[in-house]
Amino acid sequence: MGKNDKHIENTIIERRLLDRLTNIPNREGFINLVGDQIINSQHEKVMVMMNVRNFKIINHIFGMQKGDEILVDIAKILSKRKVYGDICGRFYADRFGLFMSRDSWDEHPFDEQVKEIESLIDSSEFHLDLVTGVYLVKNHDDSAYDMVDKAVLAMKSQRQSSDTPFHFYSENMFNKAKHREVVIAEFDNALKNDEFVLFLQPQFTAEGELVGAEALARWDRQHSGEILPPSRFIDILEETKRIHRLDQYIWDLAAKQLKAWENTKFKDITISVNISPEDFECINVENYFKELILKYRIDPSKLHIEITENAIIYSPVKFENFVNAMKEEGFVLELDDFGSGYSSLNVLKNINVDTIKLDMVFVRGLKGDERAQIILKSVIDMIVKLGMDIIVEGLETRGQLETIKEMGNVLYQGYYFSKPLKISLFEEKYGKVLE
Repeated sequence: MGKNDKHIENTIIERRLLDRLTNIPNREGFINLVGDQIINSQHEKVMVMMNVRNFKIINHIFGMQKGDEILVDIAKILSKRKVYGDICGRFYADRFGLFMSRDSWDEHPFDEQVKEIESLIDSSEFHLDLVTGVYLVKNHDDSAYDMVDKAVLAMKSQRQSSDTPFHFYSENMFNKAKHREVVIAEFDNALKNDEFVLFLQPQFTAEGELVGAEALARWDRQHSGEILPPSRFIDILEETKRIHRLDQYIWDLAAKQLKAWENTKFKDITISVNISPEDFECINVENYFKELILKYRIDPSKLHIEITENAIIYSPVKFENFVNAMKEEGFVLELDDFGSGYSSLNVLKNINVDTIKLDMVFVRGLKGDERAQIILKSVIDMIVKLGMDIIVEGLETRGQLETIKEMGNVLYQGYYFSKPLKISLFEEKYGKVLE
């Protein structure tokens, strides 16, 4: 091979390892350089992954050319750190990586680069917000890919409301990510094999009379008796647009249960089911409930539909129309988590639901707090005057019950009366009461 051919080959290899826009290493080039440095050094290292939050908005507001200019400027700012022996690269779009020694991280903080990058746009329309995940390398057996994955995991775990641009990797993040993948991988079979179980949390009058129950999902993994609470899978199913499938399953179980109770001592008990905002994006919720009523031939007034306050705030007109349409069909509509959002009174004014479920924030700290009691009493009076029923959630103590009882005629749901129960336990516990 001649010198010219060798030069051409090296140029091709070099170009394949460089990002064309920014002229810094691309993903493959970055990984190769980091791999080489790992082999040649036993010093503590730091892997940093970053991207600009909502970068697409920059292209939309300022144009693609301005977006490219910002990416080039980010690369230049990161490249300045190469004087400390750091490695920087662009993976794709607005995602960049930085690999450095622990000394470099400690002695030359990354704050200056963050501030410089975020100052690239000075506009009232958009604030350039850098999201950064940091992995302090402790295991020198980690490959370059492992280090990147852990830094990315830290970056993705950063919440929208975070006050700091840095989020550090922890083993807890890994465990959460692993659990997330397990939920996603097992969900289809779990649904097919009826691993999701209907639990009911009863609702009572102040005198202890059972009037209804809220349907809640539990996951009996592989029918092993290992029961997962909603906190272990609901958020994951919502994030991955799978929640509508579980919701439909639970709605069906609830309707089926109402049918089973039709000629029993439980015939007057209602069941409330929850609707997720994501359900409306994936299915025709209104039609599905209508079909359930026809399928099981049940009274729609026994199947209560719960919508969260935050969901209504997100799309008030759509939910107002939905509420009105379902009420016309005979369903009872409940507004869940009332008081947890910032537009509660406006929601009350516009959405004509049948029942308000007061968020447990109203219940906590009632004892000895005169201001809290005045607020709760005023809320109850207002809801009653609007002609709506009230369910107080999160009731835990006798003292809370006695305090609220003096404020008006409301229903109660909470651990003071009962935790959520499997259907068999629910029927066993309350069957005698209803005789």
